[in-house]
Amino acid sequence: LKNAFAASLFSDGTGTGGKEFGGLKLICANDPTAAGTVGGIDQVVNTWWRNKFSAAASTDKTNIKARMNALDLQLTRGADKSDIVIAGATLFPIYEESLQDLVRFTSLAPFRIRVTGRTSSYLNLAGEELMVGDADLAIARTGRQLGVEVRDWTACAQPHAAVGLGHHHWVIEPGRNAGGQPDAQLFAEALDRNLRKVNSDYDAKRTGDLVLDRPVVQWVSTGTFENLLKQKGKLGGQHKVPRLSMDPRWVEEVSEVQIANKAINAGASPL
Repeated sequence: LKNAFAASLFSDGTGTGGKEFGGLKLICANDPTAAGTVGGIDQVVNTWWRNKFSAAASTDKTNIKARMNALDLQLTRGADKSDIVIAGATLFPIYEESLQDLVRFTSLAPFRIRVTGRTSSYLNLAGEELMVGDADLAIARTGRQLGVEVRDWTACAQPHAAVGLGHHHWVIEPGRNAGGQPDAQLFAEALDRNLRKVNSDYDAKRTGDLVLDRPVVQWVSTGTFENLLKQKGKLGGQHKVPRLSMDPRWVEEVSEVQIANKAINAGASPL
């Protein structure tokens, strides 16, 4: 039922034999000048009722922010302004590519800055805007609460296989002195609570499990992240597995290394 409700939020109201309620596709038409009736008002005739839109021959990282800023200005009147941006799988990577690193001045004499988060390293499936700083804090707190040493980790945004709720998929490597791997679901529940405490946007999107589902935690054996970087010829220096990524590639690659390690260990002969 939750998945059907989530799908309806993005619908045009014609699904399920016309019983589906009208969602974003109905309210925000790609071309409102040719659209029909919304809320009982014909927006073709009544121009004031049309949603704002931006038409261009192409969209890339050089013009997407300018187009979005122009739309945002049209939607701002006094204190009324847009408070959420929803993007599909086509435009979101383009917008992500157009962003720059976030830096914070830590000293003015002499000038020193610290990179507080890379705008290409974050999770934002439903407006939760989870950055590396908050994720680091939450996972450190969770480790302390459960008595688990966390050596390395990465996480990706995982959209639902069909239309519906997505979640964050975390792959975590324990430290060498950790006493085994704790229950993944128990760790995920504690991590979820800590993320909600440090990130109000995440907390809002997790409320009632209506927009964002609870995270999934997967443990890998100690040394898995190091083995992955070794395979790529990037062990040492400044190379590391990204902490957060909208792309599941790194999570999948870490998982593949873990599976390979298990296969090697299972096939090894005792000395």
